[in-house]
Amino acid sequence: KPDIIAISCMSFEYEFLNTFFSDIYISKDTLVVIGGIHPTLKPDEVISSGLFDLACVGEGEEAFAEVLNMFEKGQDLRYIKNIFFRDKNKGQIIKNQRRKLIEENKLWEIEPDYSFFDEKYFLYPFDGRIYKRYAFEIARGCHFDCTYCGNTAIKESGHGLGKFVRTRPIGSIKKNFKKLIDDHGIELIALQDECFLAHSISWLRGLAEWYGQEIKKPFILGTRPETVTEEKIEIL
Repeated sequence: KPDIIAISCMSFEYEFLNTFFSDIYISKDTLVVIGGIHPTLKPDEVISSGLFDLACVGEGEEAFAEVLNMFEKGQDLRYIKNIFFRDKNKGQIIKNQRRKLIEENKLWEIEPDYSFFDEKYFLYPFDGRIYKRYAFEIARGCHFDCTYCGNTAIKESGHGLGKFVRTRPIGSIKKNFKKLIDDHGIELIALQDECFLAHSISWLRGLAEWYGQEIKKPFILGTRPETVTEEKIEIL
């Protein structure tokens, strides 16, 4: 039965991938899909390399689900939005349109399934010891435009496709936090948010009160210095 190889990478990872990927034997029946920041910003370079059948440009949740469903049914994959397709037989490349950015109420609908992951997946060094750690996506996108950050380029590449900064619904945060900790014994949580303290005081306070009562686990976050206030530090 045909297989799928799925790869997600940033630019430095793509450079490393290129040092060995062409030497790996991959069956002709295998569909090789790549996504992530580098394929989003340099899709022509990636799909023209000849190493990949499909390159996902932009968010992959909906696009990859469509690829999987159609691949399983043996359907034509050439015209899926957010996908650059390389026809192995004709040497043709098809560049499809981008789809709208996923709305907040849909973005986190599907719960991740880690049941087939080895527990070593969660081990992470921090502050002199090893923790069972998980990076939990609180929000996606960033309000700021830093010259050193890939977010700015990603924002520009998706201009006009919808709301770039989206915050996870509080119900989804609570439900998934508890499940992760209960299922995998998570000890340390990285709050994955480009600028955590940019959220409103009322939102931060509501999340913190619940977290302090229900979760009580150490956490890591990222923010910008101008978002830091004494009141927000007290909430943390």
